[in-house]
Amino acid sequence: MTGLGMRQVAKMKNLEVLELRGGTHLVLEADADGVDQHVSFDLMVGNIEAQHTTLTNAGHNPTEISHGNFHATFELHEPAGNTINFFDSRVTGSV
Repeated sequence: MTGLGMRQVAKMKNLEVLELRGGTHLVLEADADGVDQHVSFDLMVGNIEAQHTTLTNAGHNPTEISHGNFHATFELHEPAGNTINFFDSRVTGSV
């Protein structure tokens, strides 16, 4: 996850805390039972094309960028098989 741009805040024997820009934390905990529980989560990035290029150049295999009605997005399957959905964070006027 640090290779995806997260900053390591704490590392213990079976737990690691990572931080995203803006202070959001991701807590990763080792599963002693080895249960296969795949999850997905979303990350918003300021420049989706640059993020896609960075991940590709780092040896990851993200999907192609898809441009929807509200956001451009792509997916990446990290080594444990979890899906990370990347979205552009284009901010528009207030609601």
